[in-house]
Amino acid sequence: MHMTVLVAFLIVFLSEEAGTGSVPLPILLPAAGGYILVSVLLGWLGSTLSSLRKKLEDLAHWRSLSRWFFQGWLLGGHACLVFIFGLREIIKNSVPGMVQVPVACDMLAMLPFFFSILGNWIMGYRIYLHTRKMLNLKLESRKLPSTPVWTLREFLVFNARHDVLFVVVPMFLIKGLMDAVEMSFVATFPEGTTRDTAIIISLVALAAMFLITSPLAIVKIWSTSPMPDGDLRDSLEDICSKKNISFRNMLVWKSKGTLANAAVIGIIPGARYILISDAVLERLSTREILAVFAHELGHIINRHIFYMTLFVLSSMTLCYIAGWLVSAALLETTTINMDTSIGFFVLLAALAWFFGLGPVSRQFEHQCDAYSAWMMGQESDNKNGEDKITPEGAKVFAKALKKLVELGGEGLRRKNLRHGRAIHRICKVQHLASIGASMEDVNRRVRRTKILLLVITAIMAVCASMAGFLIR
Repeated sequence: MHMTVLVAFLIVFLSEEAGTGSVPLPILLPAAGGYILVSVLLGWLGSTLSSLRKKLEDLAHWRSLSRWFFQGWLLGGHACLVFIFGLREIIKNSVPGMVQVPVACDMLAMLPFFFSILGNWIMGYRIYLHTRKMLNLKLESRKLPSTPVWTLREFLVFNARHDVLFVVVPMFLIKGLMDAVEMSFVATFPEGTTRDTAIIISLVALAAMFLITSPLAIVKIWSTSPMPDGDLRDSLEDICSKKNISFRNMLVWKSKGTLANAAVIGIIPGARYILISDAVLERLSTREILAVFAHELGHIINRHIFYMTLFVLSSMTLCYIAGWLVSAALLETTTINMDTSIGFFVLLAALAWFFGLGPVSRQFEHQCDAYSAWMMGQESDNKNGEDKITPEGAKVFAKALKKLVELGGEGLRRKNLRHGRAIHRICKVQHLASIGASMEDVNRRVRRTKILLLVITAIMAVCASMAGFLIR
């Protein structure tokens, strides 16, 4: 859902530059209402059909399919309202002085999208209840304690915090500050290359600053608290100390025992947090928690956040330039035609993220999986310091990942664009252990991907400079 919300914002932001259609308000309102109504009906249909599933694996597969279908409708309908019906343009022209308020038009243009998500969540709450019921029956059959079940209010608040506000707050802050900077430069400096250059430099610096400091806001949006002092925290901090890993704080990700996950956010140590959810701390053994923690350390040690940031910035910039070049070639002109170039940009960006982001992210996840298994091997039968991934370490990692998947009500074979199928991740690590592979074997393959990302970033910088020269 994070990517869906992000793309929805990009659609609204890009409509500010691209030409859009425009229809009378009596036509726009029923169209927006129909968009929301269909989203609600999709939630009801998904809940009704999911109640027919009798196995947790089948239900997880159905949830995944219904989620992809709904998100496709969500973005398609949103794009139609913005580009064809001219939602943002109508808002800007209908409310006096709206243009002078940063991001006000953008926020109002996102309302149908937000109401569609809310309506679908309310109808889809039955899917959540059915999943929890089947999971608890499975746990009780194995004489394990059942998981808590959220009320509708808790379900909506959690999803709003983690799926929407996680993207909304940073995006609106960035866009609002950018609008304010641009308006101040326009009012201060005369039109020309100097002003345009100053605006671009300021906006890039502002975006970079916010990207670095955004974790400080994210941990407030999510419900977190410092991990209590004790043996576990001492052990985790000792591991970080030995690996020379610095962070701002180690937090408990609060979900009333429902969320089984962990994460690392932040590029620089002063704004870096390590999060472990309450369900992980409550339901996994100490060694399994260490395996989950080791996976997250792998992201820090291998600087995955930095390289993923390079991918996002370079891919978006190159796709924008490519969209402009294709538009210019088709129209046989060297001037930018926003209507056409924005359309090509959206298409190319979607292809780049689907065929680029997924493989890169999955490779990084595989590296962290291997690192987790390697560390667990160091803790058990590989104390002589060898670089090999051991069967015992792979076993601990596999057991921890299976528990995370099970507690999340997901199936081991469920597709995931960024992480891959859990069963495939387990099999890959077990294969590495069976052939006596070392961490250097894994790192060598990932190193080639990182070099490629650095090359692409350098190409992006050159192309951006050339594009700026051609525009002037």
